[in-house]
Amino acid sequence: MPAAADNPAPIDKRGWCIFERRLSSLRKHGSCCLALSQMPEGEVYWVDLRDECKTGRFPPLAPAAFEAMLREGMEREAAAAGSGFRFTNGALHSHTCT
Repeated sequence: MPAAADNPAPIDKRGWCIFERRLSSLRKHGSCCLALSQMPEGEVYWVDLRDECKTGRFPPLAPAAFEAMLREGMEREAAAAGSGFRFTNGALHSHTCT
């Protein structure tokens, strides 16, 4: 992320990105889960891109376990910046899971 970004946190430290990846893992075929940060330099054909960037799917979590994961990550971040994750607006405790 650029240093001047409103939220310079990497994708794996962003609450909405974590939510979206978990959600897409429920439906998306495993060969379609790619980490473009692993893309090789230069011209790349689809097969090479798929093979180089394949990350796989996360196993499903029960709703209570997913909520606990979100809460724990947000609590870690509140205690020590960079140790957990936050949502893109930076509001750690303004959202309530019900």
